[in-house]
Amino acid sequence: MFTKNLDHGYVIKEMKPDDFWPLWDAHSPAIFRDVLFSFPWRQHLTEKENAEMALLSKNKGTPYRLLLALFKEDEFVGWSFGDQKNVDNDYYMRNSAILPKHRRQGLYSALLTTHLELIKEKGFQKITSSHHVTNNAVLIPKLKAGFIISGFEMDDGFGLLVNLTYFTNPLRREMMDVRAGLIKPNDEIKSALKI
Repeated sequence: MFTKNLDHGYVIKEMKPDDFWPLWDAHSPAIFRDVLFSFPWRQHLTEKENAEMALLSKNKGTPYRLLLALFKEDEFVGWSFGDQKNVDNDYYMRNSAILPKHRRQGLYSALLTTHLELIKEKGFQKITSSHHVTNNAVLIPKLKAGFIISGFEMDDGFGLLVNLTYFTNPLRREMMDVRAGLIKPNDEIKSALKI
């Protein structure tokens, strides 16, 4: 299991689900207590719908999952986790947070950088995440790390979200600038598009 020491006694550790989720359950309310409201749609499914979802999840197999926890000595102070999406080479960064009293020390950026490095080492081509459109504390570090805005969505559970994507392949990243109309295709892009 992966471990990385940071300054001032902080440590990032990869964790097993049985060790990670109890910490998440105990500490995530501190992060989400000021959220206006989230719609816990899973709690409103019928027994039949829950059974169908259980069957569907069995069809997915076992996707790769990474659970990272941040500690200061023995105190749990943050996390970052995600998993492989349905497409083989896509990874979804599901959630990351630093508990309030440990913020503004560069810990989120360190956790993000570590998460990206570990995912790139696994060979994923595209790393995605979704965030509330006003969550600058997360959006700014992700944009600085090389993520780009790749879309928006209205979600029944969380409201208006911005989708971010990080491409590990530089040509795919450059193609997004061409597709968005920011730059003209260079010779490499023209060749890839056969134009």
